[in-house]
Amino acid sequence: MHWQTLWQNGPLWNSERVEFENNLSVKKTDWVKPVLNKIINSDDTYTVIAHSLGCLAFVHTYARYVLPNITAALLVAPPDVEQNSNALFLNDFGPLPKFDFDIPTFLIASSTDPYCSLSRAEKLASQWNSTFINIGDK
Repeated sequence: MHWQTLWQNGPLWNSERVEFENNLSVKKTDWVKPVLNKIINSDDTYTVIAHSLGCLAFVHTYARYVLPNITAALLVAPPDVEQNSNALFLNDFGPLPKFDFDIPTFLIASSTDPYCSLSRAEKLASQWNSTFINIGDK
């Protein structure tokens, strides 16, 4: 079971999940549109917890739209769609926006992630004004 499902069924039982029509899609619009719709069609405030492509969907959404109901974000293992040859099939998500988040954000990275090197993850965190956290070999 995916760690996000475990969290949602456990300590984050009152959380909501963005549902995507096709989780296997590698088109940016197929990911950004559901994220945006979930956020802008709600009066709730959110702390976003995103993994992999979900990170990039959120980053693209936040960089482009005013989202006052987002209070913080945890970005876990965003793929490097610009410089990592293992992630080139995700090139529709590039280029990655260059901006500073104006909310607290944390970028979590592993030293053994095949889709984003640790040094590149650290650069992305710096590029977005996010706190970088290295969780080591995972």
